Amino acid sequence: RTINVLKNLAGIENLADTEDLTRENSPFYNLRNSHTVVLDELSLKRSLESNKSQLEKIYLEHENVAAIKEIIKILQTNKIPIIIISIPVSDVMLNTISKEDQKRFEDILKEISQDTDVEIIHLHDKFRNMSIWNDPTHIAYGSKSTVVNDRVLSIILENLE
Repeated sequence: RTINVLKNLAGIENLADTEDLTRENSPFYNLRNSHTVVLDELSLKRSLESNKSQLEKIYLEHENVAAIKEIIKILQTNKIPIIIISIPVSDVMLNTISKEDQKRFEDILKEISQDTDVEIIHLHDKFRNMSIWNDPTHIAYGSKSTVVNDRVLSIILENLE
């Protein structure tokens, strides 16, 4: 990342890294060639260390918890089916989160599920040790990571009416 920032500051473009890869049904962001790279554990640790952003402490009374409950209520009022899936993260990332914070996260999900009668499927720790990570919180795009996509697809198909 640092090298690319320095290159950009110097006016050097790394076209291979910034080219969009074409793919269907992905409205959220452009896919770059760099998103296809699977990092080893040391590279994942370095990536995590270089990322200065921190996870916000969240707790049961947090405004975001209340907001998600309100969103669920609106969706349920409009008869829109809901399933919540906790997204997978790497072992490197999970190891930076205290056991207490991990339990707090799972307790929050449990309460949301109980208060709203919405199923929550926990995937945040299911793929943690697999060699599929492009950074500590994102899987790489490509054939190695289809295991996650296949699992999410199966969840969706299982819940279709």
